[in-house]
Amino acid sequence: MIQTNTVSHIPIISNIPSTLFHYTGFITGCAIGGLIVDIDHIKSTAGRKFKIISTTLFLLNKIFKALRMKYFAKLTGHRGLLHAPFLWMFFMGLLLCFSKAIAATKIGEIIVYCILGILIGAFSHLLLDFMTVSGIPLFLPFYTKNYHIIGFNTGNKIREWIFSTVFFVINLIIIANIMGVNSLEKIGIPKF
Repeated sequence: MIQTNTVSHIPIISNIPSTLFHYTGFITGCAIGGLIVDIDHIKSTAGRKFKIISTTLFLLNKIFKALRMKYFAKLTGHRGLLHAPFLWMFFMGLLLCFSKAIAATKIGEIIVYCILGILIGAFSHLLLDFMTVSGIPLFLPFYTKNYHIIGFNTGNKIREWIFSTVFFVINLIIIANIMGVNSLEKIGIPKF
């Protein structure tokens, strides 16, 4: 196993040496985090893979709507609680509190990288959804209104593919800079 540099830009994991296993855990976490946010929609990739969760949320949403419990219907519906930045900030806080204890073993180090990846993937997903017409519940659980900044329409596959690809490349550059990967400079991408 080839040892690379220490991750010095992220205080949570600043003393953990970075290896291929750490990076694999991180990238896997990013993919999981990007998908898990949509588990509240039965037709999403995560919703189809975990039908019990998405179907339960769907049924709860219908029950709350029938009972005219708008707040709880919003929490259980698509772009509800899982699209609330406060939930993911709470998870980030938990990671900050417990990362040193989790990272006490080699497998724990990889788990910390994976959890950090999940959080970054989730925040990336929220940022993309924040740019759509439907927006996200920015201040949930305090206010249920959805907010957006740009207002892109979803449904145009070509536009979504181009936008997602550009955003993916930007994320890779940011992640590589955070993780201290210097090989980007060799291909002409400056380190920020």
